[in-house]
Amino acid sequence: REMADILISIEAENRHELECKLNNLQKRMDDDSKSLNNMHNVQNAYIHAPLNSRHSISRLEQLT
Repeated sequence: REMADILISIEAENRHELECKLNNLQKRMDDDSKSLNNMHNVQNAYIHAPLNSRHSISRLEQLT
C-alpha cells in the first residue's frame, strides 16, 4: 500500500510538471504565432502601399 501511494504521488508530480511544460510551450507557440502574424500584416501593408508613400531609398541613393 505504501509503495502504491509513493507511485501515485510521483505520477501526480510528473503530470503536474508535464502540464506546466506543455502550458509554457503553448504560450511560446502563441507568442510566435502573434509575431508571425504581425510580420505578415506589415509585409502585406508594405506590399499594398503605393510606391510614393513607401519612402524607401535604395542603398545607392543613400550613398550619393
